[in-house]
Amino acid sequence: MELIADKVWKSYRGRDILRGVSFAAHSGCVVGLLGLNGSGKTTLLSVLAGMEQPDRGKVTLLPNGSEQLQWSGTVSCLLGKPAFYPNLTGLENLRIFGHIRGVGGAQFMSQCGKMLEDFGLSEHATRKVKHYSDGMRQRLGLSRVLLREAPILLLDEPTNALDPDGYQKVRQVLVHQAKELNRLVILTSHRLGEVEESCDQIILLKDGVPTRNALTRELLQELHCEFILTTADESRAVSILAQAGCSAVSAQAQHVSFTCPRPRLPEMLQVLARAQVSVYEVRRQNSGLEALYQ
Repeated sequence: MELIADKVWKSYRGRDILRGVSFAAHSGCVVGLLGLNGSGKTTLLSVLAGMEQPDRGKVTLLPNGSEQLQWSGTVSCLLGKPAFYPNLTGLENLRIFGHIRGVGGAQFMSQCGKMLEDFGLSEHATRKVKHYSDGMRQRLGLSRVLLREAPILLLDEPTNALDPDGYQKVRQVLVHQAKELNRLVILTSHRLGEVEESCDQIILLKDGVPTRNALTRELLQELHCEFILTTADESRAVSILAQAGCSAVSAQAQHVSFTCPRPRLPEMLQVLARAQVSVYEVRRQNSGLEALYQ
């Protein structure tokens, strides 16, 4: 399945929020929508979900060529903070969701149990939702979205309010949904490390316009990352790295920071080794995707 946005425009109160957005995304992929606050990410998800109609342009699904009004059962989304019946348990909330959809029975309840387990909520399944933390509510909301078994998942900041353990669980589940179940996952996030780890494709919005649309691996090949290495000979390391073409090279207390394209890091380390500069440790300071915002 392929989702195609073609010259999508959307405005509110005379202000253009989306300005000619075009892109294509395929089943089996996780797509990250990046951009500053107010760049149009959530509005674009609303249009893709059929909750908003574009003023101009269209969104189409291939191979059948259907448009949004014909997408019944195709899209499942989490936009905004998920809402639940607070005096019911997590499992009871999922059961009501199934009842609204007209499904239930032993098989559906087994799916609910599996989804709660995947998101680390099994031991809280019989606890009232009013006692859930924000992170637990977020994971329960994602469980509800995935239970619909729609081929397209639209998620607005799915790791919002999650601790590191919850984030890892969500990341694993979403990648599994795309790679193993052949779903298309489109998400927004301000956590660039999460996007780098999870997403196959990145679309950057700036003032409602897609300024970049590329495979994640291709972007990371061209973007510069900041690295920090530990060495006892920082003055020579600074000189050698600067001569080798690195930028923003500086040293402080046996730590040397520098910026270069990620694929060139092995080359830089080899240059230092040939000059007999011992490197005890090297780590990446950022994902490199920060450069997209500059």
